[in-house]
Order: sequence, then C-alpha cells, then structure tokens
Amino acid sequence: MARASGGGTLVGPWAPLAHPLFRYLWLASLGSNVGTWLQNVAAGWEMTNLSPSPLLVALVQVAVTAPGFALALVAGALADIMDRRAILIGAQIGGAIIAGVLALVTASGQLSAPVLLLLTFLLGVQSAMVVPAWTANIADIVPRGQLAPAVALGAVSFNLSRAIGPALGGAILTFADSSFAFALNGLSFVVMLAVLARWKRVRPEPKLAPEGFVSAMKSGLRFTREEPAFQSVLIRCAAFSIPASAVFSLAPVIARGSTFPGPYGYALLLTAIGVGAVAGAFYLPHFRARRSHDAVLAISGVLFALTLGVAALTREFAWLALAMPLAGAGWLGTLSSLQIAAQAIAPGWVRARSLAIYFMTLNGAVAVGGTLWGTVATHTSVQTAVAFAAAVMLIGIPLLARYRLGFTDEPEAVATGEEPAPVDDVPHDAGPVLVQIEYVVLPHAREQFIAEMQELGRLRRRDGAYTWECCFDIRDRHCAVEAFQIESWLEHLRTHERMGPPIHRVLERVRALCSEAPRARYLVSIHAGPLDLLPQPKGLDA
Repeated sequence: MARASGGGTLVGPWAPLAHPLFRYLWLASLGSNVGTWLQNVAAGWEMTNLSPSPLLVALVQVAVTAPGFALALVAGALADIMDRRAILIGAQIGGAIIAGVLALVTASGQLSAPVLLLLTFLLGVQSAMVVPAWTANIADIVPRGQLAPAVALGAVSFNLSRAIGPALGGAILTFADSSFAFALNGLSFVVMLAVLARWKRVRPEPKLAPEGFVSAMKSGLRFTREEPAFQSVLIRCAAFSIPASAVFSLAPVIARGSTFPGPYGYALLLTAIGVGAVAGAFYLPHFRARRSHDAVLAISGVLFALTLGVAALTREFAWLALAMPLAGAGWLGTLSSLQIAAQAIAPGWVRARSLAIYFMTLNGAVAVGGTLWGTVATHTSVQTAVAFAAAVMLIGIPLLARYRLGFTDEPEAVATGEEPAPVDDVPHDAGPVLVQIEYVVLPHAREQFIAEMQELGRLRRRDGAYTWECCFDIRDRHCAVEAFQIESWLEHLRTHERMGPPIHRVLERVRALCSEAPRARYLVSIHAGPLDLLPQPKGLDA
C-alpha cells in the first residue's frame, strides 16, 4: 500500500482503476500491449528464419527502440504544446497501416531481413510518438497521491501483456504463419483508436500563447541540464538498461540454443519474464512501504544479474525458465521506480518533454546495449555476452548508490507574490529581458544568503533564464543584486507560471535573510527596438 500525499490515508495498488477514464484507457493499453508483444515475438523469430546472425537478431530489438531515442524529444515537445489526444489518434492510424503492410508482405512471401528491419523501425517510430503523450496524461488523470500505483498499473499492463502476448505468439508461430501475428497487432491499433475516439479530452485554456516547437525542445533540454534529481534518474536508467538489454536482444538466440529450441520455447521464456514482472507488481507496493526507491533499484539489479548469470552458465531450458521471472521482477522494480521519480520531479509545464528524455535514455541504452551484446555474441558466444552483461550489472550497483532518487508527493500548487506582478502592455516579442532584483542582506546572513542564491540561480536557469548572476555592491557590502536574462517578455511571463514549490521555498528563505523586501526592475534590450516606441509599462518602479 502506498501512502497518499497530504494525509494518512493508504492508497491501494488498484485505486486508480476507480477513475473510469483511467480504467478504460488501461484496458485499451493492455490490448495494445498484447499486440505489441505478438509483433515482437513474431519479428524476432522471423529474423532467426531469415538469418542466423545474432547481430541481425539483436538489431530487431534495436529497430524497435532506436526511434524512441532519436525522436523522443521531438515527440515530447509536441505532446506539451499540442493536443495529446490528437497525437495518440494519429499514431494509432499510422501503426495500423504499418502493421497491415507487414502482414501483407509476410503473407505474400516477400519478406526479407532489410524489409523486416525497416517496417519494425517504422513501428518503433509510431511507438516513440505515443509514449510521451501517453505517460504525461497519467498525472492529469489521477490525483498526485495515486501517481505511484497508476505508474505501477501501467507496468502491470505492459508485463501482463508480456505474459499473454508471447504465449499467444508462440502458439501462433507453432500452428500458423507470422503474418497472422502481425495482422493481430494491426487490429490492436484499431481497438485503441476506437477507445480514444470516445475520449472527450478537455484541454485547459492557456493564459499565454503556446511555446514554439524549437523553444519547447530547448526548454526540455534546459530543464534536464539544470535539475540534478532528474539527471540521477537518467544516469540510473542508462546504467541498468545497457546490461539488462542482453536478455531482451539475445532472447531468440538463447531460446534457439536451449534444450527446447522451438518458437514456443522462445515464447515461454518471454512469458516467464512477464509472469515475474506481474508477480513483482503485486509485492512491490508492500516492499516500497518499508524500503526506499534506492533499495528497490539495488535489489532489482541483483535479480536481473542472477538471470544473466544463469543464461551464461546453462542451456537447460528448465533453469532458464526458472530464472527469467527474476529478470521480469527486476525490470519492473527498476523502471517503475525510475518512471515514478521522473513523473514526480518534472513539473506539469515540461512533463511530457522530461518523460520523453527519460524514454530517450531508456531506448538509447537498450539500443546501444543490444548492438553491443549482439556484436560480442557474434565474435565470441552468447554465453560470453550475457556473462559480461551480468558483471556490468553487479559492478554498477554500488557505483550508482551516490545517484539517489529524491522526490516528494507534494502537489504542484503555485503560490503568488514572489515578485512584482508582470504587466500586460509590453509586447510579447520584446526582448531579451533583463530582470534585476535588489536584496539588502542581514549582516550575519551573508554566507547563508550566498548558498541560497546559488540554488535560486539553478532554479531560475531551469525555468527559463539563459544567464544568471548575483553580485554584492562594492560600496555597500550588504546590498546584493540578482540579475538574469530571458529571451523575451512572453518567456518571462511563462517563468511566472512555472514557479512551483521548490523555488517558492528558496524565495521564502532568501526573504528571511533580508532586512527589507526585495525590489525588482525589468529592462528590455535596446535591440528590441527604440524604447520610445514601446508602450510605457504600468505598475513597475523605474
């Protein structure tokens, strides 16, 4: 059970399903995920029929995940500035078309390794466009206190489909052609499309004009660069996913080399991973109630390393099937904890872009790892590749302990009064804008003031400032001036909307260290045009 924010009420793992919208979307995503696993199983096994090369087999996984790396930021920016429902509907239409083409090409006997990789890559592009919009919606659909179980339920959907999809895919490959699995995947897009068409999402009316596409991408990268807590999430995601990718990218080859080498054996190994993940989802809330997210990450890494070790030591199918659930539990424990942290750390204005960068890191690491372990297996052996991956996983656990996950369940309510209210009669495109805030620091508080201002500067840069500095007056050593520049007056107005609890706490501490209220000035660059042609602002002190 998870404890809700702001009170002592315990939130059960199924609580988000009480919201009808979340429930319907969750069921639709379950069906879509089953279709995705049918596609993955059929594509992976079909490549072993087209080519015996472990590298080409591993590249199937790379083709799925590489678009998520290359297009994640683009997809995240679009999800933050456009209607997410429209993005999801368009992506489902595209996925249905691509899956239909793959089914037809396979049924006609024209499928080749390059064509399979190309169409798999295009389905990866479709998935890359869906993920940021889909995941960012979670925080809008359920209360913040139910975010952890909602993310966990998303992982349950994915891994329940991992248990169902491979078993169904194995049965299809045993008794029918892989084109049937590809066609069913296309049908799953149609089902999801029908659910999305019934969802009447109401977009909140923005107070300001939406960000431009390029500006939105720059804002997302700036947030990542200036937010250490989010950087820790990305580092731990990459460090886990690179060695973990050995299981997923080499699973078809591991299965073919086992004592049960048929397609159904491969499907059963993937099913075992899904079963372990679903079982882990039931136990994980109870474990998190007693342990930290960092402890979950450490134990999950050990479980995954055990699976890699078994795959390196034996080809006996029974032992492999017993070890794969540990990988499923480790995968769920790690990625659900990291995604919960990413959702909680990123404020609403940049959430889709931040999640896109998180998934970009995840997919990039899986793509790099898949290529790496496929290359090692090609030049040595599969057992050697997974043994190296196990060693990397175990070595990384103590080395990554310094990158702790720090976040809270506090709401994103924004207080007011941090600075003089912005005026409305300055042209939005006027800029750059220079903001100067003067502080009179208490004599005994100089060192503490400097420390607080360094944190404030980081938050200013994170929320939109491209330069920031704080200086003391050489004549009046108690007088300090904070100065930062923002691209335009419109971007300055956006920074006011972005100010959440972290920056308000810092501002309150800074004010407590001053003998009088700070005084702010707003200046527009001479490059914005002749100053006498700009409207005279009202309500600002010169």
